[in-house]
Amino acid sequence: MNKDGFTLVELLATIVIIGLLAGLTTISYTALIKQSVDKSYENYENTMHAEAISKLTMHPDDVIFHGGVATLSLADLEIDPFNNPDNPGDKCLNSYVEVTKSRVGNVLSMHYKVCLICPSYNSDGNNCREYEN
Repeated sequence: MNKDGFTLVELLATIVIIGLLAGLTTISYTALIKQSVDKSYENYENTMHAEAISKLTMHPDDVIFHGGVATLSLADLEIDPFNNPDNPGDKCLNSYVEVTKSRVGNVLSMHYKVCLICPSYNSDGNNCREYEN
């Protein structure tokens, strides 16, 4: 450094370092936001699963099985639709839980398929989260 101030090289080096740090921070922040949104979808699917278990435990007569399969909507589960974190004005209205019961001897088992359907996230079909009880 000379007596009059910083040289052009020193200023450019400082600007480059600040730019690199800002770029890395932006990438990390974006990844953190995406991870948070994905976790919120997963938490809501877990809530739907827990509510389906509760419904089958507390009010089994309210659940009608056709061929060993019952489909429970959000209204059946008595939970509010999920507000899409990518766009809070969108709601995941058509989400459902498909419950399949099977009996092997005296053991009754339940298979839960939780399908969350949102405008920007859709686990319908082969991507639904599956649980075994």
